[in-house]
Amino acid sequence: MPELMAMWCQVTDIQTAALAEVKTPKPHYHVMSCKPSPEQIAYMDKLCDRAEAVAKRKVKLEIDNMLKITGDGAKACMHTKLVSPEASEWINNKLLACAWNVWQIWTITAIAKGTQAIFCDRNAPKKDRWNSYSYIRDTLVMLGIPADQIAFIHDYDTDTKKTKLFEAINEGKIRIVFGSTSKLGTGVNMQSKLIALHHIDCPWRPSDLEQREGRGVRQGNEWSDVFIFRYVTEGRNNQAGFDSFLWQAIENKQRMISQVMSGDRTHRTIEDIDETVLNAAQMKAIASGDPLIMERATLEAELQGLGMQLQAYNDRQFRDKSKIQYLTDMVNTNHPTQIQRIQADLATVANANLKQFISDRGVMLDKAVLIDWSLD
Repeated sequence: MPELMAMWCQVTDIQTAALAEVKTPKPHYHVMSCKPSPEQIAYMDKLCDRAEAVAKRKVKLEIDNMLKITGDGAKACMHTKLVSPEASEWINNKLLACAWNVWQIWTITAIAKGTQAIFCDRNAPKKDRWNSYSYIRDTLVMLGIPADQIAFIHDYDTDTKKTKLFEAINEGKIRIVFGSTSKLGTGVNMQSKLIALHHIDCPWRPSDLEQREGRGVRQGNEWSDVFIFRYVTEGRNNQAGFDSFLWQAIENKQRMISQVMSGDRTHRTIEDIDETVLNAAQMKAIASGDPLIMERATLEAELQGLGMQLQAYNDRQFRDKSKIQYLTDMVNTNHPTQIQRIQADLATVANANLKQFISDRGVMLDKAVLIDWSLD
């Protein structure tokens, strides 16, 4: 990374919001933790079996893979109905926790017409299928929020409709908006009255997280503070669950990206910043709920990373030694006469009494005219 950063900085000028001293609202982060249902715990056991089958190559990748397993795990953490339509209802799911939070903020900020954004990437609203969007909206309506103050970005399919929607949000006419990162997070100006952001699921990439939170933490917001809520479902035995692993992975990647953007060259490597996918060992740790197994999975991941760094170091050493040998052989083969002359000159210098030769502006002086400059 230091070498890459040195090359990059030769052709780029990095200006972050912190460096530019852009005045934005202060973000306040809150993690809302919810207990898992028995069905969620059982489903995590199934995911563990699927991950083990993928790791042992007992199933073809086009049929099942870790990306699908990660997506299914994230959906199950929202509500098991997303992976099993016949799943039962329970009161302590994170969708209801989000609805309760949204209703409280809606009530408190009624006079100022505070608005809120709810982000969810893994479950788009569909009329013929149970979905988290409609579930939260229906709960909010039952709590007393007028339906005309709630909007799904998916219902606004043209630029003209979207422009009118964002104007209504900035005016406080629509106070709650649902959307995915791609539809609601990128290039959207709805910050005027945005007081709270809710992450129902963990986004796939660090850039997605930045785009989401950038809707409220930006210039033009009337509020001096913005509240950001992350909803996670715990694992077995009150241990870190599927959501926690995903959020930790995203935050680690975001931290490295921030170091790169700030010009920090202390790290030699950076993780892949593409979609976050858990491995079989992490799935086993989540399903077990045993803190020792979870710690082992973390240490194994770190050990694997160190092993890759060692391999990269050995490869660099081999390449450098090969290059040195190649250049040495090339010089010896193509420039024998010059080498002989240089060796002769070096021998002459080594055998000469340099005290007899002092150059003063190009004039060679002998021993008889030496001057002790220290007495001058």
